Amino acid sequence: MPQKAFRQPLLEVLHELGGSAHTRQLRAFVKKRMNSLLLPGDLELVSTGEERWWNATCWERSALVKEGYLRSDSPRGTWTLSNKGLEHVASSVSSKSSDSFVEHLLAIPDVGEDADFDRDPSGPRHVDI
Repeated sequence: MPQKAFRQPLLEVLHELGGSAHTRQLRAFVKKRMNSLLLPGDLELVSTGEERWWNATCWERSALVKEGYLRSDSPRGTWTLSNKGLEHVASSVSSKSSDSFVEHLLAIPDVGEDADFDRDPSGPRHVDI
């Protein structure tokens, strides 16, 4: 999986954890968020002994620090959103939640006939059980 794929999930998880988290806690939450998308190759160990997906996440963290989304002065082992990062996540989360309930229902795949819900214009039917 490309390194950039971890950007938004990482920012969102940090936001959900209050804006800052230790890497041990963060790693577990990011893996849970990304687990269904990880391929077998993402779980292979790299030369550092870490799984490839976590190594890519760490590199993405570096990029986010350079771009100002994460603080560079956090204590060792702790990743913290900057003001820019907080604003970015807040705006992306609010745009996701603006989908209407109807749009959500329309996105659910149709699984077949809806005959159980057909209405007989002559009135209710008696059904023997």
